[in-house]
Amino acid sequence: MGDPFDIVVVGAGTGGYSTALRAAQLGKRVAIVERDERLGGTCLLRGCIPTKALLQSAAVMDTVERASEWGIKAAGEPDWSAILAFEDSMVDKLVKGLTGLVKLRGIEVVSGSARIRSGPGVDVGDRALDTSAVVIGSGSRPKMLPGLELTPRIITSDQALWYDRIPASAVVIGAGAVGLEFASLYRSFGAEVTLLEALPRLAPLEDDEVSKEIGPESTNPPSSLAAGAPPSPPTAPRAASWIARSSPASLEISRGPEPICGRMSVGNSEGF
Repeated sequence: MGDPFDIVVVGAGTGGYSTALRAAQLGKRVAIVERDERLGGTCLLRGCIPTKALLQSAAVMDTVERASEWGIKAAGEPDWSAILAFEDSMVDKLVKGLTGLVKLRGIEVVSGSARIRSGPGVDVGDRALDTSAVVIGSGSRPKMLPGLELTPRIITSDQALWYDRIPASAVVIGAGAVGLEFASLYRSFGAEVTLLEALPRLAPLEDDEVSKEIGPESTNPPSSLAAGAPPSPPTAPRAASWIARSSPASLEISRGPEPICGRMSVGNSEGF
């Protein structure tokens, strides 16, 4: 016999911890299984929250650059190490708050990888958790394009969050929410940015009006845009050291010193 729980939640990300907190509020005995060292999952640890911290720093930089519009003389430049420190502090603060709330609600956190048994329960290493209700909230991770591997030059949004410098130039593959965020913040920090999107417009999953607002007519567009993924190379900015040819089926990357990043996701379901 294992340890009895009313509900076992696999994954301590946004969906997982929200489910666990609500179940505990309703009087259930709840366990969360998490293999990361900290609670929070993709959104809190390497997604929404750290990205928004970087975007806040970028917004301040934009305000400084436009200060003269409001009659203010101001000048400044990004301090990347301090920006990363601010990013870390925001994540740490929210992780601490979430961890305290989970403990306050009496939810047990079980560290390790979960394996769902054919019977009513979950195994985490040598420990058995008996339950009739399992909630899978295992989240996702970036998926690389076929034929590409992570290198110091080719990165995903995970590595971009704590990259060791502000790139002089960058190519961002994918003009969805994540790609647009990184293109925008890199541009605010002074990088030359080329944004590639295979579909006919930017932010292809959003309304047409949104795409128009963030297109070439926006207040802070990328240095170069290539929507529709033509077979011929998009025009790269003069300062960029990347040339990319893209189509819905292929991408060729030339040699160059600066990073290329994007994000497609695949579910964290291996080992269940």
